[in-house]
Amino acid sequence: MPLGIDWEVRASGAPTNFVAGVINSRAGKHPQGGTPMPTLTGFGSLRTIKKERINAKITRRIVSGERGMLVWWSNKKGAHAQAHKHPHEQIFWILKGRMKFRLGNKTKLCKAGDVAVIPGGVEHEAWFPEDCEVIDVFTPPREDFLEGGPPPYMRE
Repeated sequence: MPLGIDWEVRASGAPTNFVAGVINSRAGKHPQGGTPMPTLTGFGSLRTIKKERINAKITRRIVSGERGMLVWWSNKKGAHAQAHKHPHEQIFWILKGRMKFRLGNKTKLCKAGDVAVIPGGVEHEAWFPEDCEVIDVFTPPREDFLEGGPPPYMRE
């Protein structure tokens, strides 16, 4: 479905400049009842991406391309992402608030502006002692996130 597509067109009729985006819906339904997340091509606004409720304390917005994915997490005080690992490389960036984060056997209290790179296959876990917003970047995209629904380590 188009999201404000606007092309500049040459006299020949061929497009010259892509200036907006297209959202492509993914087929199927998540076994836990989630709605499949769209992928985006071109420009968009993260604030206009629909929030997905993961549980009472966590929501996310997902923007995904073919080779990378960005996830904007909003976490309420007391939220917890249980210990887990996945084959994807993950980079996080704390936008606001604080997050206690365990990466392998090291734990750190992270604050706004902090970043970390989590190699694929390394166990990690997060606790939120206060409201916190985090951006995650995954490569390749997390197929389980694109299917929609809460990850097993975030279910209530």
